[in-house]
Amino acid sequence: MIRLLSCLLLLASFSFATAQTTKLKRKYRGLYKGEIPSYNAIIGSKEVSVKSQALELSIDKDSLQLKIGKYCYKNSYVVIKKESTLEIRLDREDSGIEEVLVLDSKAKTLTRKGLFPQPDAVLTKPKKSAQR
Repeated sequence: MIRLLSCLLLLASFSFATAQTTKLKRKYRGLYKGEIPSYNAIIGSKEVSVKSQALELSIDKDSLQLKIGKYCYKNSYVVIKKESTLEIRLDREDSGIEEVLVLDSKAKTLTRKGLFPQPDAVLTKPKKSAQR
């Protein structure tokens, strides 16, 4: 019984240590800004027009903060390397909704995959101002 518990404990600690499959380089971390375009949603039998919304994303070494309008979500993330892009996934706190972000390192853009019926939003990293 003790061997079984120690094996489970060892396995659990190993899975936590290898949870993040790829590390996100420092040059890709930082602040990204963009906008969710306006769109139409069907609620019940009515079609409702939803205005565009400002979107701000801050990526740290081990966590990600997402601001959509007045709402703010913060959680840890997982990076998955695809062919020519990096896919960043995180769960929103207390909702279980998964956010999917695609980082194109060549174009230096971050695309937030919209939750249906939201369209995708393209975010860019603001240029640094000249230091004096």
